[in-house]
Amino acid sequence: NKSNKSNKSNKSNKSNKSNKSNKSNKSNKSNKSNKSNKSNKNNKRMFIVSETFFSLEIQPRFNETDGLGHINNTVLPVWFEAAREPVFEIFNPSLDLSQWNLIVAGFTIAYTSPTNYGKPVSVKTWISRVGNSSFEVAQQSWQEGKMTAEAKTTLVHYDYGIDKSQPISAEVKSQLVKLTGE
Repeated sequence: NKSNKSNKSNKSNKSNKSNKSNKSNKSNKSNKSNKSNKSNKNNKRMFIVSETFFSLEIQPRFNETDGLGHINNTVLPVWFEAAREPVFEIFNPSLDLSQWNLIVAGFTIAYTSPTNYGKPVSVKTWISRVGNSSFEVAQQSWQEGKMTAEAKTTLVHYDYGIDKSQPISAEVKSQLVKLTGE
């Protein structure tokens, strides 16, 4: 009896492993495209990365919702900041705050349509201008094929030790100029 149970258990484990492996292989094949997914180890954000923009998929939370079922207007700037994380990584790959080298010089947002609870939102991020020490990040939020907000953020490459802006290196500029949003 013990050997029958052991054999059944081994067969069951092998079967489960092979099913998991097959599911994993199918999942990997279906995710392959000209875009790649990128997930930060410290959180569960999933970015869609193309050669010319980043996109962050967000599921609105109940606590971000007002009495009309709309996402509160203070929430979208937070989502836009979260969606800039891949841009931050260009300047600071480890996102080490003790080595932080960017500062926000300006932020504008236009709300074009209500963003609603219960439906996923995609935040698209790209670079609209690159200067000597500053650059502009353009962003849009989309829900069910409709743009709900757009924003522009001016960021400055900054040395906090001397409280002064710093020129953006040629290497970093070359990465930024590729992110045209198209």
